[in-house]
Amino acid sequence: MSAWLYSSQPAAHRPPPHACNRQSLHCVPLYDSLGENAIEYIINHSECVVAFVASDKFPGLIKALDKTRGVLKTVVYWGPGSPSAQKAVTDAGYALYSFQELQELGRQHP
Repeated sequence: MSAWLYSSQPAAHRPPPHACNRQSLHCVPLYDSLGENAIEYIINHSECVVAFVASDKFPGLIKALDKTRGVLKTVVYWGPGSPSAQKAVTDAGYALYSFQELQELGRQHP
């Protein structure tokens, strides 16, 4: 299994790969330069079950959600997160957590 990482902030790339390694997940990065269709291709091709996404990258992910059904299960975001983007993710049937919520779950269930 793998996890997907989408952010333009280099500092944000540090915690998710460590979390993935701890859970034996491969971390697959995505770069803006790969184009809009790269999102669904990378998620589906690498069989990503969780996406770590910066809140400013939500629009690109939301466009791809219909094409990732059956593969992607959970979205974890960091940053302020817009309520409309969060609603789009949950309405599409995906589990959604802020990075802070995920950290708290880790503290409660080490």
